[in-house]
Amino acid sequence: MVVVALVMTSFALVQFGCGKKSPQDIIAGSLAKTEEFASTHSSMKFSMTMNVQLQYPQLQLEHNTRIQGENAFPDKQRYEERRTSRAYPSGKESNFSFDYITLDGGTTAYVKGTPLESIGEKGWVHYTPPAGQSHYFDFLELLQSQSADIQEARILQDEEMEGRSCWHISMEVDPQRLIQAILGENPELEEQLRNERLEENVEELRTDIWIEKESQLPMQISNFVSLVDRQAGGKITLRVITNLFYYKDAGEVSIESPAVYKEAR
Repeated sequence: MVVVALVMTSFALVQFGCGKKSPQDIIAGSLAKTEEFASTHSSMKFSMTMNVQLQYPQLQLEHNTRIQGENAFPDKQRYEERRTSRAYPSGKESNFSFDYITLDGGTTAYVKGTPLESIGEKGWVHYTPPAGQSHYFDFLELLQSQSADIQEARILQDEEMEGRSCWHISMEVDPQRLIQAILGENPELEEQLRNERLEENVEELRTDIWIEKESQLPMQISNFVSLVDRQAGGKITLRVITNLFYYKDAGEVSIESPAVYKEAR
């Protein structure tokens, strides 16, 4: 899941201190606590929302995505992805669905949804994804290994989320890495913007993290992207807002293979 990998880049090394506790101190502590959590708990729930708006001089496209899932540590996972795309002013709408289950950390997976239906496959299909194309959200690996060129970081005013006091850290990140990750998750946008150098036209680009003070676990990670490309053909605007939420109290989670499925051909 590229987008999920994208939002996790906020756990990269930060080079700017801030007061008694620097962003680097807070994030390093959160990494350690998150690894400890995964080794001592059985499960975790997560959800993600993503809004993408692409505006041409006489056309606007909007994509709204929602993902809800659960991890049963160490290597079981399931989630549902739903996306609605609309074109204006025509009002044309299309819907995308993708369901995913793995019992072995993404080595193999059970999948169903729009991509398979488009080639005549209905229901669950069990397959082995090609190298580098796993849809598995590897929670620990992403937290430990994802990195980006953080250009600036600062601690904002503390905030409460669900009654919990949180540090709020805002970062400016490397534009090319973030934009390519967004386009990689949205094939339609990647095709439409293949020849655009959007990273040179950044209006806003930042990642915000909310980390609970008591547990030092991440509560929410958000990306805010606004790009404007003024070419001879007119103005192209791309706006993306991504929010990833974590629910640390998932309770007992049972993830098993579907009762009925086909082996991939």
